[in-house]
Amino acid sequence: MKKIIILLLIISTTVFAQIPQLLKDINAGPGSGMNPTNLLAGAIAYNGGLIFPANDGAGGSVLWFSNGTTTGTNKIIPVTTNTPITGTSFTLFKGRVLFTSGYNEIWITDGTNAGTYQISAIPNLTLNTGFTIISNTAYFAATSPTNGQEIFKTDTVVGSASILKDIWTGTPGSTPISITDDNSGGFYFIAN
Repeated sequence: MKKIIILLLIISTTVFAQIPQLLKDINAGPGSGMNPTNLLAGAIAYNGGLIFPANDGAGGSVLWFSNGTTTGTNKIIPVTTNTPITGTSFTLFKGRVLFTSGYNEIWITDGTNAGTYQISAIPNLTLNTGFTIISNTAYFAATSPTNGQEIFKTDTVVGSASILKDIWTGTPGSTPISITDDNSGGFYFIAN
């Protein structure tokens, strides 16, 4: 309980610029609904509030939205409610928030249940980086059993995630890192 109170005090003070107060006890009792060591990496400011993963004790870490009020702090229930949210790849994208689940599925949300859906689940894909947004496309490095580690891309359309190019054919892959926008509609990266 102490952990969540401290965490919500930090959120309230830093994000909402209000007098610190407990907004909601997400996981009532002795357990904590949030991991305080991962909050800043696992949350994103959005639409006047905050989107973050938290565990209410009923099914693992799921997505929440808070506008800084008790009534405005609510669970966003994705299409599959048993999909844990890692929150390490939250990225603003086309007016919404792109993120990954604990199963390396790519999701997008507008902060509501109705506006939260899975974009893609490439079988056995492991995301290796966060998303880099360039010209209305999200790029990311991921490892697949067929291609190894390469660059993939997606937009907000369901089923749109795909490999950009198999640079190093076979399972080792090209191991791309540091995907960087060149500010002219293209990008560069380091790879083998």
